[in-house]
Amino acid sequence: MKKFIKIPGKDFHPVLRLFLVFLPVALLICGGGYLYYLSQLRFIHEQNRKMEHETVQVGVVSINRSLEYVMQDVQVLYSNTDFRTMLDHPGKTNVDCVAADWIAFAEAKQAYQKIRWIDERGVERLRVNYADDRAYVVPEEKLLDRKGRYFFEDTNALKEGEMYVSPLDLNIENDRIEEPFVPTIRFGMPVFNSKGQKRGILLLNYYADTMLTRFEQLTGIRGNAAWLVNRDGYWLRGPSDPEEFGFMFDRNELSMAVRYPQVWERIRNAKEGQFVTREGLWSFNTLSPLKAGTKTSTGSSEIFSGGQGAHDVSSYKWKVVTLLPTSAYNADLLYWGTKIIGISLALLALFFLGILFMVRLQEMRNQLLLNLEKLVEERTEDLNKVNAVLTQSEARLKSVFENIPDLIWLKDVYGVYLTCNQAFENFFDLEEGGDNRQDR
Repeated sequence: MKKFIKIPGKDFHPVLRLFLVFLPVALLICGGGYLYYLSQLRFIHEQNRKMEHETVQVGVVSINRSLEYVMQDVQVLYSNTDFRTMLDHPGKTNVDCVAADWIAFAEAKQAYQKIRWIDERGVERLRVNYADDRAYVVPEEKLLDRKGRYFFEDTNALKEGEMYVSPLDLNIENDRIEEPFVPTIRFGMPVFNSKGQKRGILLLNYYADTMLTRFEQLTGIRGNAAWLVNRDGYWLRGPSDPEEFGFMFDRNELSMAVRYPQVWERIRNAKEGQFVTREGLWSFNTLSPLKAGTKTSTGSSEIFSGGQGAHDVSSYKWKVVTLLPTSAYNADLLYWGTKIIGISLALLALFFLGILFMVRLQEMRNQLLLNLEKLVEERTEDLNKVNAVLTQSEARLKSVFENIPDLIWLKDVYGVYLTCNQAFENFFDLEEGGDNRQDR
């Protein structure tokens, strides 16, 4: 910097010298600020990615635990001694005993809308409903024939010990979709008496809104709740209530497959991952909640659809998806960008003023040197003029002395008489080297 500042003024204009010094400093400050901004950008994005990944994992764990608890409850009810006795002797006394157990169970769990025993013909033999915080037995005259429903046919086709889990859909009551909507998963097992004879199925209607509400609460702790999407791209828990369960109403537009086709293609073909689009940061994971040996089916939104065949749980997959909007993904960047720009401008202003002050001082110094040089030149010129005048005077004086007749005698301080020429020579000897001044 000093090297540039000390460039002589005659070679560079002060303004040019100012910018020659300031521009490298400005580039250094701006480059440093930009690199710091990029580091903050990477840090913020990495933090957001980490939080969204954790949110997805929380959603996966939440759903898995909920379904595991339900499958355990099915096993408990099937293993109950009174229930096994009822299968051997389905009289009213045994049925009432099991009904009392189911009422207590339903009120304790508060998670099962219906608990049913459907015989091998597809007819409900015992049903306990839970509503408004109480459980009750449905009268025999209101029990229904469920032979044509997919969940009965697919469960009844299983072997002993196998469990059926239906897709998550909306409950159908009295041959129509129940309103307000009741998200339901049906868990069932074929039941056998002590002689190994199949006596129908045990079926629990799990009130899935409990599971979905817990899922939403746990994933939404940080303010961006996850979506639960079925294998076809329909929202089971989505951006809003009206956009959920679009497959029940044949509304294809209410699905990620239609609304975000490219995004859904990437999610559908991968187990888990994260990527960024113009919408924001997408994070997802595949949820396979059912254990080996469990059977499922594709289900159907048609009220009177029959079974489509139970198959293994490889097809029972949901996707837990989060979308962090671009504005939230870059939320803190505006703050950091403003802060970095402010600091950079302040540093630029300070350095500019400092360099300007130094350049001005150097310019003043240069000006003083120039003035001094000019003054020296003027004095030298004046001395040259004086010397010229003295030379001319000396020449005239010498000429006068040379032309004066030798009759004119001069007497020096010692009383010695000299001619004019001798006196003149002695005078100039004294002027040129005064070694003999004293003797003269």
